[in-house]
Amino acid sequence: MPTNIVENIFEDFSVLIKYLEENGEISLKNEADNNFKKVLILTIASYFETQIIEILLSFISKKSNNDEIIVSLIKNKALKRQYHTFFDWDGSNANQFFSMLGEDFKKEATGDVRNDTIIGEGIKAFIEVGRLRNELVHRNFGIYTIDKTANEVLKLYNKALSFINFLSQKLESK
Repeated sequence: MPTNIVENIFEDFSVLIKYLEENGEISLKNEADNNFKKVLILTIASYFETQIIEILLSFISKKSNNDEIIVSLIKNKALKRQYHTFFDWDGSNANQFFSMLGEDFKKEATGDVRNDTIIGEGIKAFIEVGRLRNELVHRNFGIYTIDKTANEVLKLYNKALSFINFLSQKLESK
């Protein structure tokens, strides 16, 4: 049973792809599959952006004792439309993001990542989703081809969740 928008979209498109295949609509199936992968990547990237922003806002709210002025200032001037500058999308780690939270946080987080291959793989998957998203939106979405299957894209999502969970738990503990 799907639990969020990513899983809902994956399930809905999977049903459509199966229907087209079972009914011999191979050309339509291939076109739907190509568009499905694009929509899935954009959905995952958007979902992750929302999650990261919510994690940061929750942390800021907690640290500021829910001071509306501080939360609004950070939300409107530091977070709004800045998400894509938080990460080095051409890299393979989250060090740029960790650095934004201070040198001590970066040292601690990179140490955690070194000691936990699941988080490290999650970060790589997260960065790959962001890179694919950027390629889609900046390299002519309509004709851009994804070299991954929908299942491979969903696997990236599932791996990347470990980074989202790590970040949430890390900031909750601060």
